[in-house]
Amino acid sequence: MTDTNENIQSEELDPTVAGEIDKLVDLPVSLESELDDVKAQLLRSLADYQNLQRRSSEDLVNARLDSLKPFLNALDDLQRAVQSIEADTNESPWVQGVTLAVQKFENVLVNRGVKAYGEIGEMFDPKLHEAVGLAAGPDGQILEVIAGGYEVGEKIIRPALVIVGESQKKEAEDDDSSDNSSASVWNEV
Repeated sequence: MTDTNENIQSEELDPTVAGEIDKLVDLPVSLESELDDVKAQLLRSLADYQNLQRRSSEDLVNARLDSLKPFLNALDDLQRAVQSIEADTNESPWVQGVTLAVQKFENVLVNRGVKAYGEIGEMFDPKLHEAVGLAAGPDGQILEVIAGGYEVGEKIIRPALVIVGESQKKEAEDDDSSDNSSASVWNEV
């Protein structure tokens, strides 16, 4: 037996055969690394596709919400027109027609999931309201609604434009603190 082993070891392998054997031995390692590369590319592509779907969906929702804004401005104008009608003209057919048109407009928005908000007496919330002015009144309470706010689900289409109350006590404290701060500056000079 040792003679046979010695014969095999003593015989030199043909260089081309040795090269082919080396290639076959290295082949599984290179295939595994290539497979890992393909898997990584597939996962990246899948993640990119999912991100694209999410962004496309968000863009579509935002585009739909943005398309409602001009209609909300028109609705505000119609609502102001109905509110400014004097009591004695409420019986007029054109007044009733405009009032019905406003109600129909509001119902269409409600059926599309649009919810109006912003009422006098609510507490001011900077996430939902945009303060366009301050007036004497209960601190942080909405005193007047300039334009109603609208939302769909959790998405704000337009914040409510409101005038917020500011208590008289706070104004008095502000006046006192400004007098004290100016007096201390003058005393230092």
